[in-house]
Amino acid sequence: MNQQSVSIIIPCYNQATYLPQAVDSALAQTYDNVEVIVVNDGSTDGTQGVATGYGEKVKVVSQENMGLSYARNAGINASSADFILPLDADDWIDPNYLSKTTPLMQDRVGIVGTHAACFGIRDYVWNTFAPTLDQIKQDNSIPVCSLIRRDALQEAGWYNPA
Repeated sequence: MNQQSVSIIIPCYNQATYLPQAVDSALAQTYDNVEVIVVNDGSTDGTQGVATGYGEKVKVVSQENMGLSYARNAGINASSADFILPLDADDWIDPNYLSKTTPLMQDRVGIVGTHAACFGIRDYVWNTFAPTLDQIKQDNSIPVCSLIRRDALQEAGWYNPA
């Protein structure tokens, strides 16, 4: 059975210091059918060099600084995968993330989110829940790093730059 494809989209603006941890976690997935796309959103630090340093393992898209939504959309446009996983440049994912979440994308499931461990100034676990559509619209109650079916994103109109 063929695994459905996943693109991990990592937008980056002046976060070269954190980018290797995000990319390394994306490349370490135990799920096989994965591409990693870094979108350099007009960075003025070493982001471009870090991203291109991965060679053919990582697709790099460069653009003028246009903001996070435009960067995510640029990464999605550079992808043809069935599923999209947005990953911020200062975040990382567990090696089994995709192996555990892709089987849940059955039938018409459009998005699968998980708990999130937050670290840095404060360390804690953000225990998410199964929200209704109205709660998602009102509270943005799912982590950004959630697996999303490509056609669900398309139906929603991609990321809104406004």
